[in-house]
Amino acid sequence: MVAVCEQQAARAAGPNVRIDDRTTWDKPMWDRYLAAAANRESDYMPRMLRLLGEIDRFERIMTLTLAPEAKAP
Repeated sequence: MVAVCEQQAARAAGPNVRIDDRTTWDKPMWDRYLAAAANRESDYMPRMLRLLGEIDRFERIMTLTLAPEAKAP
């Protein structure tokens, strides 16, 4: 998704703009990038939500696995 949005942002970019250096991006370039991201939301949002769910489950498993065992009195 990032690569596609960067390609859209690079359209009509000035000569001093570097795609790999976002500090060189001007407002129109950021506007093109965000517009491309919004247009692709239906493509990436389901995958992002699934990824967030997987991360949450993994963190819960890690918490259970790494939690110190209760000591018997």
